[in-house]
Amino acid sequence: MGETRKIVTENYPAHKLPEDLRRGLEDLASVRVTVETEDVDRPTPLTSFIGSAKGCYLTPSDAVTCIRSLRDEWE
Repeated sequence: MGETRKIVTENYPAHKLPEDLRRGLEDLASVRVTVETEDVDRPTPLTSFIGSAKGCYLTPSDAVTCIRSLRDEWE
């Protein structure tokens, strides 16, 4: 899991907030803003790639040949 970060800013001018966050706060001079990150640097699961290259190879042997040639580049 990634590192969770939290930033708190006290007495932030309400008029500097984006419009959608300012709704109902027009009467307030300042607010406390808290920002928390979620799952920073979460790796992409391998399962999300399954089927993403569907149709690239005509036969399984074509795929094996391609993979072997890529592997052999590093030897």
